[in-house]
Formats: sequence, structure tokens, C-alpha cells
Amino acid sequence: MRSIVVAIAALMAITGSARAAGEKADPRALDYCKATTGTFVGVADCLPNAHLAVKTLDAFEKLYPEPAQALRTKCAERNEGNIIGTAACVTEAIRAALDLKEALPTGTTLDDPVFEAVSDSALSVKLDEAKESAKAVFPNGRAWGGSSYMPYK
Repeated sequence: MRSIVVAIAALMAITGSARAAGEKADPRALDYCKATTGTFVGVADCLPNAHLAVKTLDAFEKLYPEPAQALRTKCAERNEGNIIGTAACVTEAIRAALDLKEALPTGTTLDDPVFEAVSDSALSVKLDEAKESAKAVFPNGRAWGGSSYMPYK
């Protein structure tokens, strides 16, 4: 119970600090939503997830080493301009890498530089923190995620 209270307090602090700083939607997210939807209602529905996607991909680029960037490139190619799908592809591939790394015997390697680069749990925690910060821009945001995407292969 205590951990839930702490998590709620932390989320409220993050939300408050983002709003206090006057952070707004990323212009790239707005451009994406305007290009892919037909009305202001469509933009309003699209913008929270597009903003989250843009900020997630920015954080990924800053946090992860060069070999990991091949993941982002491949996800962008597979999702053909769908920024929300690209971000989902990246985050789901990271989750798969972390799960696989946990299941492997100690000392096992896959001789895959992308896997080695994205299976760092400390970087994943930092990416999750960046995602939570991005969500704070839309405190009344609808369901996060749920987008269709092409997975990393």
C-alpha cells in the first residue's frame, strides 16, 4: 500500500512540475497529427500519444548507445512514417530484450549488437522516466498506447 501512495505522489509531482514549467505538446507531434487526421477532434485524440512517441524516441536516441540506434531505424522503416507505431515498436523490442536477457543463463551472449545495446535495464528505467514525464503534459490523457504497429524483426 505504501508503495502505491509513493508512486501516486511521485506521479503528481511529475505532473505538477511539467505543468508548472508550462510544457506544451511537441511541435513534431502536432505536425504528425495534423497530417494524419482530418479534424481538430482527430488532432486532440492523436496528440497525447504522438507527443509521447516523439519524446520516447528522443529519449531513446539520447540514452542508448550507437548499436541500439539500428532498432529505431528498423522500426521506423517497418512503420512507414507512423511515429506512434515506431515508438511502440522500439519500446516493445526493448521489453522483449529485457525479458530474454533475464531468461538467459548467466554469461550467455547472443552475438547481436542490437540486443546487447537495448537489454540494459538501467537504460530502460531512464526511458520509462522520460515517458512518464512526457505523459505529464497531458494529465487528462486518454488511454496511453493501444496503437497498431509493425514489430521489430
